[in-house]
Amino acid sequence: MTERDLKDLLDTEAARINSPSFISDDPVQFPRRFTDVRDIELAALLTSGIAWGNRKMICRDCDRLLALMDNQPYNYLDGPVAMRTSLTVRISTARFLHSISSTT
Repeated sequence: MTERDLKDLLDTEAARINSPSFISDDPVQFPRRFTDVRDIELAALLTSGIAWGNRKMICRDCDRLLALMDNQPYNYLDGPVAMRTSLTVRISTARFLHSISSTT
């Protein structure tokens, strides 16, 4: 493969991946839902924690995880200790359920 062929391939893939139709079915959609950089960073971190396996399943489980935090990851994590402890249990449960459904 020549350097030009590689550049063409990478440009084609970048155009395919950086499109709304691709993003809507990919875990990268979750950080993009937020405008506050703190929410963006936390959504990216939490999403990456369960990002293995089938994209459809990852998206389903990321939706569930963020819903547990009322779609406000920073506010949820910055809340009282009881909320953070509860979230730790919920994330552990979500990861466990995600890992089980990844193997079936």
